[in-house]
Amino acid sequence: MDLFESQGGSQVHDYNPGISTGGLFWTIAVPRSAVSVDLQRAAQAEFVVRNLAITDQHDLMNALHHGPGVPATVSFAVNWNGIIRGGLAGPVRNTTNGFAGEFFETDATLGWSSTQAGFSFVSTSATRKYAVLASERNGLYFK
Repeated sequence: MDLFESQGGSQVHDYNPGISTGGLFWTIAVPRSAVSVDLQRAAQAEFVVRNLAITDQHDLMNALHHGPGVPATVSFAVNWNGIIRGGLAGPVRNTTNGFAGEFFETDATLGWSSTQAGFSFVSTSATRKYAVLASERNGLYFK
């Protein structure tokens, strides 16, 4: 989650959960209750996280080099709402590569905020008229 401010074209905030010792990049577990999905009837989904403790690494290079950061919290909500067009690629099933999926064109609304000592940011809610919501299976879950 990068937040850029225009100050001479330089990045001044970089919110991310870090890089694990195993190399997993900027990924964090969230509670199951943060996600709700209804693909079968309405192609609707919601992903809501509130007051997630995270670090502001200030910029990408500092984050990549495990530099110092500032404690912060972020909150965000993404909502996908209804089928605009279903079966974008039809149901896909590729047994050779072990992949299956169904993809729906939807619209999506996103809101995002951050807070830390001396700084806070709240986005306006933005709606995009094109988003894709999908159900897919691969690897171990393919069968």
